[in-house]
Amino acid sequence: MPLRPRVPRALATRDPLTGLGNPTEFREELDRALALATRHGEPLSVAVVDLDDFKLVNDRKGHRVGDRLLVGLAELLRGGRPEDRAFRIGGDEFALIFPRTTVDGAMQSLNWFRVAAAESLDGVTLSCGVGELDRTAPNAKTMVEQADAAVYEAKRLGRDRVASFSQIEDSQIVTGDQTRALHQLLAGPPPTIAFQPIRELADTGNRVLGFEALARPDTESRLTPGDAFEIAERIGRSQELDALCRRAALARAHELPDDALLFLNVAPQSLDRDELAGDALVHAVRAAGLEPERVVLEITERTLTRLDRLVRDATRLRALGFRLALDDVGAGNAGLEMLKNLPVDFVKIDREIIANSSAGGTGRAILLAVMAYAAETGAYVIAEGIETEAMLEHVRHPPQRAGRLAHGVQGAQGYMLGRPSTKSPIELPTSPPAGKRAVVNEPARI
Repeated sequence: MPLRPRVPRALATRDPLTGLGNPTEFREELDRALALATRHGEPLSVAVVDLDDFKLVNDRKGHRVGDRLLVGLAELLRGGRPEDRAFRIGGDEFALIFPRTTVDGAMQSLNWFRVAAAESLDGVTLSCGVGELDRTAPNAKTMVEQADAAVYEAKRLGRDRVASFSQIEDSQIVTGDQTRALHQLLAGPPPTIAFQPIRELADTGNRVLGFEALARPDTESRLTPGDAFEIAERIGRSQELDALCRRAALARAHELPDDALLFLNVAPQSLDRDELAGDALVHAVRAAGLEPERVVLEITERTLTRLDRLVRDATRLRALGFRLALDDVGAGNAGLEMLKNLPVDFVKIDREIIANSSAGGTGRAILLAVMAYAAETGAYVIAEGIETEAMLEHVRHPPQRAGRLAHGVQGAQGYMLGRPSTKSPIELPTSPPAGKRAVVNEPARI
């Protein structure tokens, strides 16, 4: 077999379009800067810079114009202080390392870049986020996650601005006890996994289509699953908690019935990180005894920020064989936009929409809109939170519209059709329990 020519390191660590360092060089340089800052007791900040609405520019003006903007921004970022380093780490995403610089100093530099970009790059604006070194737990990955979270906040607040992770913490108070409880959860044993059945409604038998994996912290934890994920997102640790719960669920994947799907919830921020990057998840799933085709990755509708990046990463996972589900549709304002851009195999309608749709109004409109989408795309629609016979009958036979009876949902889950259980899925009853169930809030998901 002929040997492959060796790629010079300068080429392997450079972005070919802008000439800046690529993600590999960024990680290496950040590790070095972190080691120096820790050794000498100096401040260190890292920033993520994102071009606002770059996808629209590419779509409307063409890739050549988009490339010119990227090159122009790269030149701008090179024009900062000599000790600062700029990198291109994604399509329209850049990063900056600010050695011996506090958050305030980094934000001052970024605001200068932001104003200069608006003047020199045809009015294109920047959203920037800053993370800083935590001396009690120095970690490069955490710094980048904090900067990412700050970018999301800058986008949420209207774009064309700079946000720091410390500002997010100040605006959404997290107590020291909550932070310590989360750290203990991350450092402790894997959470217990409960499985809730998702049933097909094509016939009265309601056979099991698959199981959604739900994380339950041990009884000594002071955090509910929902609280744990909310706090993890605020302090930049959501990817770690996401991975911990996913590994715990895959450790029990061998207990699934042979024809059942496994539904795993995925934080959108995790889609291009660690176990979800490349084909690492394929190997993890196969090591657990499943093929990717039997795993459904649920992405919540509540997060729309950086939609182009989410679509890119989710589409990549779908190409590897995984199925995609859009979760909590109707709970936020992003559902139709995500449905338009993200090809999904399953659409899960939020419980509140199901509960409200029988009364008409917006709930019914959303339900019928999702049905119409499914009819056009072939997506499988699942109703969440089914707790009474009336709710089940309503989703089986939704109201008439324009004189025609709409097709009902194909699947459903909820306390009436099966409560979450820590038992092996094979031991759970194949048919749903009889009778009505009281309305009880379902546990938070992985």
